[in-house]
Order: sequence, then C-alpha cells, then structure tokens
Amino acid sequence: MTGKSLLILTASEEISLLLQKAAVKNGFVPFLLTSGLGLISSFDNIKPDLMILDLDLEVGDIDGVELLNHFGKAQCKIPIMLLSAGDHKILFSLNYIALEKKLNIIANMIYPFSAEEFEYKLSLTKHNLSVIDVEDLASAIENKHFILHYQPKIEIKTKKWIGVEVLIRWQPPGQRIIMPDDFISLAEESGLILPMTIWVIKQSFEDLLRFQSENLNLKIAVNLSSKLLSDIGFPDEVLRLAKEMNLNPEQICFEVTESATSKQPENVLEVLLRLRLKGFSLSIDDFGTGYSSLVELQRLPFNEMKIDKSFIMGIESTEMNQSIVKAILYLGHTLGLTLVAEGVENVEALSLLTELNCDVAQGYLISPALPIDELRKWHKKNIADDFTWKPFESV
Repeated sequence: MTGKSLLILTASEEISLLLQKAAVKNGFVPFLLTSGLGLISSFDNIKPDLMILDLDLEVGDIDGVELLNHFGKAQCKIPIMLLSAGDHKILFSLNYIALEKKLNIIANMIYPFSAEEFEYKLSLTKHNLSVIDVEDLASAIENKHFILHYQPKIEIKTKKWIGVEVLIRWQPPGQRIIMPDDFISLAEESGLILPMTIWVIKQSFEDLLRFQSENLNLKIAVNLSSKLLSDIGFPDEVLRLAKEMNLNPEQICFEVTESATSKQPENVLEVLLRLRLKGFSLSIDDFGTGYSSLVELQRLPFNEMKIDKSFIMGIESTEMNQSIVKAILYLGHTLGLTLVAEGVENVEALSLLTELNCDVAQGYLISPALPIDELRKWHKKNIADDFTWKPFESV
C-alpha cells in the first residue's frame, strides 16, 4: 500500500462520498467507518496516518465526547480533522475538549463545504505526515535548514504598517516546507527548543537591521516556548544579542501563550519581568483559549494581548464570537493593553473590528506570512509612502 491511510468516521453518506473521492484524488487510501466502537476496534489494524471524525451526532454506540476521551487516554498523536454538519458551537466545544486531551487537531470543518476546500486542506496535510525524529531536528538546526516568514500587522485606526510576527519554517533540502506544528513539540520535549529559538532571535534581529536600512521602522514579534520561561538567564542573553546589533529592545516583542505561563509557574514572573525591565514588549498570545485568570493578567507584566483567531474567524456572522471579542477588548483596554486580532480574513471582519476599537490586525486579508524577499515585494505593492496599507492587492 503506497498511499497514506485516511480513517473517516461519519454516518452521512453524502459526506462520506465527498471525503472518499477527495482522499483518493490526493493519494490517500480511505477507510470508512460509521460506528465509534467500530473505529476503536479497527484502529490498530488500519494504523491510520490521518483521521476525520464527524462527531456531531451519536453514531449508535458512543458519542463524540466519549470517542475523544478514548483517544486522549490512549495518548493518540495522529493528526485529526474534526467535522460538524450541525451547530458550530458543538464543533467549537469538541475542539476544546480535544485540545484538553492533548490530541493533534489540525483542522475544524463545518459542513457543507466544497470538495475543493477539503482537497486544499488535505494537500496541506499530506506533505507533513512523515515521522520526524530528534536526529532529523538536531541535524536541521546544525545545518540551518530553517527559514523565517514574516506576517505583517497593521494599526487598524490609521491602517499603518507597524510590524511583523516572526514565524519559523523548516525547509529540508529539495523538499516541501514543514510547518512548526509538526516539530515544535518535539523540539520542546528534546530540549532543542533553546538553540532553535536562539537561531530565530539572531536571524530575526539581523532581518530587523535590514528593515531599518531600508527605512522600515517596524517592530518584530518572536514566539517564546514555555521551556524558555524557566531560564532566568534568558533575558540577559537576548539583551546581549540586541546590544551587539545596536537594536533598541522597544522594537522587539516576545509572544507567550496562555498555556506557557502555567507550565513553568516557578520562574514565569521573574523571566517575564526581567524582559520588561530590559525594555522588551510582552504579548499574551491566543488569549481566550487557555485558563488565564484575572489575577494572572494582573500579576504578569504583559503590555499586549492577542485575540485568538478562533474568535475572529467568522466574527462578522457569528453573534457569539462578537460577544466574546467585545468582552476581551473591554477587558484588555481596561488593563491598559494593546489588542491584536489574529486571523483577519475579510473586509467585513476588519470593519467590525474597527467599530469595536481593536488596535491591531493581522491575517490573510492583509497578507499571509512571507519570506523576507516576498515581504519586500508586498511592501512595494501594498504600502504607500506614508506606510498606509493599500488593501485588496497581493504579492
């Protein structure tokens, strides 16, 4: 069998036909099951490379929550797409349960969707299903097989281009790019996250110097792993690197997820506070997806909050998301934070965020993450002389 195996669980004949056709077209070998218990009993024999689970309905034996609990207890790491043909709130809640169980959720899809949409998601997935081991990762770090992409941010009120988020990509020679979701966890578990992050910081600092030489007064945002929040000496290292390159720490922001602040509680406050005292900005990333309490927001020295894209995508048509975003904006502004909306994909969403007084936006409407040469092209085509963003044009 040469194709990757795709296990599909759905009781809908219409959905199963669409999924199976798309799977075969993209080189997968599909296995269709209509029973949750049947899936569990067949799982070891099929050994799927990818699963698509329609968990909207109870399929005669166990429901979606029970199925996610089973895979959570089994510590399943296989990539999973969750599918809903009903209330989007059910899918939203199931996704949270799956993430709590540390399942590898790579996509959520609400039916109806076109075959083209599903095939696109499959095409993104199938190239990253190969097993990556520690030796591969260590070799990639040693041989510098990583590249950086930059996603632009605009100030919503003025439409000015103000900065970029730094995103790492793995580029094996002669192969397709591997996305961070497929190797960051391994880097953290193996201890390779520190040399990887130091490389990202050095490279992004060098690129920031290039931006400055081209009269681009931008701020860069670098993601930090929870593992680095236990290293009390980390702030000294990044300040040393900034000084070596004659960079102002105020031009540099470090993004930390909600969950990261709870994984290393003994040193989080000290490390974050030392970064702020040295002049760096701090952003709490993916806000609303974790368990940050008001006490944590009060004690941790963040000056920026990023609203997770799961709340922004569909905000123009989803009353629940609008209410959540309004509440987050009110909370953040009350605490004196700058609010950044991730995942802005259409003009309607940006218009609504403008009405709600959100501060900064990033997302595909503005630009996807781009390598530095493509970012220069985007800048020339999409940014006016006064740094104002000109929408609706692309690289």
